[in-house]
Amino acid sequence: MNEQTEFSALWRSQKNPDKQAVEQVIIKAGHSVHKFRAVIIRAQVILLLTLAGIACVIYRYRFSNPVTIIGLGLIIIAICLFLIVSTGSLRLFYTASADLDSKTFLSTMLRVRKKQQFIQGKLLTIYFILLSAGLFLYMLEFVGRMTHLQGFLAYLLVGAWIILNWFYYRPRAIKKQQAVIDKLIGEFEVMNQQF
Repeated sequence: MNEQTEFSALWRSQKNPDKQAVEQVIIKAGHSVHKFRAVIIRAQVILLLTLAGIACVIYRYRFSNPVTIIGLGLIIIAICLFLIVSTGSLRLFYTASADLDSKTFLSTMLRVRKKQQFIQGKLLTIYFILLSAGLFLYMLEFVGRMTHLQGFLAYLLVGAWIILNWFYYRPRAIKKQQAVIDKLIGEFEVMNQQF
């Protein structure tokens, strides 16, 4: 009898999760998932438009140097690779609905974090290598028609832009995205522990 009373008292003393706070977490999770989806869709649209532009360039112009076509091919491979993997990530974000129960949402977000780590690590490295090599090979035919100084400046500007993206914009975007995902996961872990 005494143990039963102590257990009941302990149970009543447990902090009940604030329903408003739980609803706020769920609303915030829904907004974050929606933002992630929008970012991926926007990136995919831009990449598809880029592919259409490349197709127009290949169709319209006859290149004298086969290295130019190889460069364009590397760019197309990089874009297609990124599109394929980001589509899988997009599917995960569509299954990650805040309407799901918190355990399912948490497990989905853990899968999203793992997929994002793969994309931000290996895939972006491969993407940047293929894209950079493709751009430099594509530019060879056009740089060959320029003076040495103009060619050097063209390569310098493209190289500087790639370096800026790799060392400045990419880490900032990754850090921002990881912070949002980690915060969502943390909030849902706390919520699951309370229930």
